[in-house]
Amino acid sequence: MDEKRPSRRKDKDNPYTMIVKDGKFFVMFRDIDNESVTVEVSKDVYALFNTFELEDLALMNEFDRHSEHSELGEQELVRRAEIVHITMDDIVAAKMENESLMAAVDKLPTKQRRRVILYFFHGLTYGEIARIENCTHQAVQQSVCNSLKKLKKYLDKKF
Repeated sequence: MDEKRPSRRKDKDNPYTMIVKDGKFFVMFRDIDNESVTVEVSKDVYALFNTFELEDLALMNEFDRHSEHSELGEQELVRRAEIVHITMDDIVAAKMENESLMAAVDKLPTKQRRRVILYFFHGLTYGEIARIENCTHQAVQQSVCNSLKKLKKYLDKKF
């Protein structure tokens, strides 16, 4: 082969292969008896076959990108129906609530703020926080509970 053509995937119904050898253009296909036949064609005909092959490839790619390739059973339909779609209003409201919460946490005394952050945002237990701060489990628990009361008051005023 003289020409290096890129390897292209083919549609299962594409019956031909294009070849360039010694400056000549060939199209190879199987006849009705499943015998391989190679026919020399002009450069223009070869270019047309190349165009057809590229159009087939474009259609296959479009199908792959935009079509459903699986059978939708009842379970899949139920799963898709249960998906909660979040609206832009929900996203904005959640962001505002998070900003308000963070502002309220920032107003807590340093020790309470640190304990609330470790407990709620880092997922540490009261015991783990107590070991870090060299205090009792009950002291951390009481501090977090008091912090929650303060946060609730602040947020109730805000909203």
